[in-house]
Amino acid sequence: MNNVLVIEDDLMFCKLVSNYLNKNGHQASQATDGASAKEQLQRTEFDVALVDYRLPDTNGIDLVRWIRENTSVSNVIVMSRMLDEQLREEAQSLGVTTFLNKPFNPSELLALLK
Repeated sequence: MNNVLVIEDDLMFCKLVSNYLNKNGHQASQATDGASAKEQLQRTEFDVALVDYRLPDTNGIDLVRWIRENTSVSNVIVMSRMLDEQLREEAQSLGVTTFLNKPFNPSELLALLK
């Protein structure tokens, strides 16, 4: 079981992913912007951060950079509708090795968490 923080500005999608993870043996929490994600990351230890690239108050790369500098989260998954090569390279330079193109199959996410 992983303790996962789902960081996604689309509230319905965030709830959908979190509920799916909770029903499949993980402990998922939700954040809909960078500020609330940082607040939760400072209060709770997470194994995985599932980070959307587009957030209302920051972008996913800046948030990943903050996560790497301020938390012990070991696995960060970046998800986006537009994962271009420049975004991948920048994320990889911060230690991100896993990417999900939205929309994605929920079973694909479960496979990544194993």
